[in-house]
Amino acid sequence: AGVLTAPREVDVHPDGSLRVVPAPELELLRAAAPFVTAPGRRTPLPPSYDLTVTASDRTTVSLLRSASGARLTVVLDPDEGTVTLDRADWPRTGPEGSAPIVVRAPADKVRILVDGSLLELFIGDRATITERIYRRPDDTAELAVSGGSEITVTGWEVVAPTDG
Repeated sequence: AGVLTAPREVDVHPDGSLRVVPAPELELLRAAAPFVTAPGRRTPLPPSYDLTVTASDRTTVSLLRSASGARLTVVLDPDEGTVTLDRADWPRTGPEGSAPIVVRAPADKVRILVDGSLLELFIGDRATITERIYRRPDDTAELAVSGGSEITVTGWEVVAPTDG
């Protein structure tokens, strides 16, 4: 689709499994002050952001809502060891369908990078999902979190670098 993914570091864990994390330099693109949220509160999201979510129990993170009520969600389930990107009811074009993407990996921490229509989900430091999510003008990009009792959500707007 003529798009590049976020830079990342790939190496191997001591147990021989793949390790993949966003390049640390991406943190230089974060706005000076983070935004945080808590379960039950809705927070508007900028067009580009870097979001980290940690949870000890099943947690649902809603990122986008369409005018029809469809939602784009990420579900962390540490007990099951899964993270699900659920865009099943998100309007899509093309024949590929929109079944949820389920990844089996340690599911207590995810980092979500969004830049326009590009969404990248880093699951722990073990797996990634890259997806294109096209927004319509009447869609609402907002963060809503529900679920367990121990949830930490911190995000930063991604901004263009400045000179010195």
